[in-house]
Amino acid sequence: ARRADRLAREHHDSDRPPATDLARAWVAVERRDPEGARRLLDRAATHPSADPLLGWASTLLRSRLGAAPGPDADGPPYGQALSAKELEVLNHLAALLSTEEIAAAMFISVNTVKTHVRSILRKLAVSRRNQAVRRAQQLGLV
Repeated sequence: ARRADRLAREHHDSDRPPATDLARAWVAVERRDPEGARRLLDRAATHPSADPLLGWASTLLRSRLGAAPGPDADGPPYGQALSAKELEVLNHLAALLSTEEIAAAMFISVNTVKTHVRSILRKLAVSRRNQAVRRAQQLGLV
């Protein structure tokens, strides 16, 4: 991470490709520096790219920061990853199972499923189940 950051700093801002800022933003996320990561993501966004991978990487990093895609979005606390059980519930949501069906499939109570769903919605910065599934598909979680 230090080496990549040093190499990126050797380029002048004007000739630095957006991928460099995305890579530095990823390092900032891993270092638990959300302000630095957001600053780098915003700078990368000023140089739009036709490369869909860069757009996906930016969306993924913003999700890891706990914000909905876009530089002005406010979201849940930074750095909250989905647990294994939440991912399991998310996969069941993607399969369009009801709360009761998920509970039966996982051998847990309906209230526990509801708790997991609320946590998933919060962590993915969405308000509806279908939005959570869509966001998870964008991020490659399901």
